[in-house]
Amino acid sequence: MLIKSNAIDRLLRENPNLGERRFGLPFIGGRDDHEEFNPTVQKIADAIDFYGYEVRDDKITTMPDTDLGTGNPVNYQPFPLSIEAMHKALDTTEMYKYPYTEGDDRIRKVLLDYVEELGFINTTPYSYPDVDDKGLSVHNLTFMPSTSIIFNIIVETISKPGDVILVTGPNYGLFTIRAERAGAEVEILNLEKEDHFLVNPKKLANKIDEINESLQKVYNRRKGYVPRVVAFLNANPNNPTGKVMGESETELLTEIGQVCLDRGVFIIDDLVYRDISFDPNHLAKPIATIPGMFRNTISLFGLSKSYGLASLRAGFVVADEIVIREVINRIFQSMDSAPDLVGQALAGAFNTSERRKQVYEEYFQGLRQII
Repeated sequence: MLIKSNAIDRLLRENPNLGERRFGLPFIGGRDDHEEFNPTVQKIADAIDFYGYEVRDDKITTMPDTDLGTGNPVNYQPFPLSIEAMHKALDTTEMYKYPYTEGDDRIRKVLLDYVEELGFINTTPYSYPDVDDKGLSVHNLTFMPSTSIIFNIIVETISKPGDVILVTGPNYGLFTIRAERAGAEVEILNLEKEDHFLVNPKKLANKIDEINESLQKVYNRRKGYVPRVVAFLNANPNNPTGKVMGESETELLTEIGQVCLDRGVFIIDDLVYRDISFDPNHLAKPIATIPGMFRNTISLFGLSKSYGLASLRAGFVVADEIVIREVINRIFQSMDSAPDLVGQALAGAFNTSERRKQVYEEYFQGLRQII
């Protein structure tokens, strides 16, 4: 019998980062193609790596070790109806069943009703018999443990090596790293004071065109594929600026949507901070509520930031049915399905019942008083 090397030694040699015991965030990871992060993303990765490493040195004698790696949202009670929905599910005899990969259709229908009440509409619907008068069906959404996992899957679904995900600067740094780890490139659209730190549609158009033109020059068409900008990440409200584009910015959002639509660029509309806005009369307006924009928009919702349930890890995605099909395929191929309790909690928070509206007002009125 030929033994080439000890199994653990071989694993360590191939993954040298495993030789260090870490006390904050785990290893930040790298690109699947083993190339370097682009310089801007590398700076973000280095900063997160430093920030997320627990402080431990001999000079700290009067204070306990400090874990800086959480990034927790505000400390507040979990949303009552999500907890109630999970308790109710656990009290049934249904928990012995494996969940479907796409999630329970009853849960998806609750979430569908919710986004339709927000105004989601598909003006160029498919002809399936279950498509409703809004041009949508339960097949336009699915859920997962966290919007971060959904974002990873989305990037893998819509991009090929060399394709670009355009994000605003400043931004939520982990999403820039996640995009490059998933095989895409990241470019930054700077938000500027002269634009009140909002997305300027003309600058967005110019940035997309400049990137695409540069890629056309660099790549040889005979290789069969020229990378391009495939998505623009629109965080609304923005993290970290807190800027909100609401109903009064409908014209601006329409222009942003049209710029991307005309150039074949998906909008990833990150709405996870939507409900925690200071002004309840100025919540973020989803781009998918604008006629003509639904099929080009991928919308993300979640419980972590606004509903006191970061520990649960729960989010859902709304998009064109073709996008959702591939998301479901990749869920099945990687983790089979999302936990049913994730869907139950989401349905408890995102529904159209009168009770939810009452609890929602009470919950967020209290939350806004302490932030």
